[in-house]
Amino acid sequence: MIMASAAIWLMMKAGLAKNALEMKRKRTVCPSCGRHDGCSCRP
Repeated sequence: MIMASAAIWLMMKAGLAKNALEMKRKRTVCPSCGRHDGCSCRP
């Protein structure tokens, strides 16, 4: 029982860490001007 709980806890921590990394990568770069997030030009 303790081993199963430990395995579930580790999998949850790994999943949360992966989600945090994916959220950080979502910055988009404008292909025209090269700015990150919120540029006003249109490609």
